[in-house]
Amino acid sequence: PEINFQANGDLRTCGNSHIENPEVFYKEAIDWLNEFLGSNKEKINFSIQLNYVNSSSSKIILNMIVAAKESGSDLNVIWQYEEEDYDIIELGESLQTISGLTFEFLKLD
Repeated sequence: PEINFQANGDLRTCGNSHIENPEVFYKEAIDWLNEFLGSNKEKINFSIQLNYVNSSSSKIILNMIVAAKESGSDLNVIWQYEEEDYDIIELGESLQTISGLTFEFLKLD
């Protein structure tokens, strides 16, 4: 997947995430996020647009969402999906429930 985290609080991940060892792949992004959260309590827009994600990657994404929530930042999660991609919609709904947040669901054109 593509990961783009900006110092202004715009965080974005998109593409396919079916990595065998997501902990290794996401490590740099998680480290950056943890450092960012330690010094920033402003608004965070976390935009997630995944076409495919395996269960181990979804756990990492959930952990990033929860870390941002627990930091006390004003967090907005934007879950983007293709029309009729019911698996991705269902994953977003599950992560929303587990995290205790209200996601903004945005259907792509």
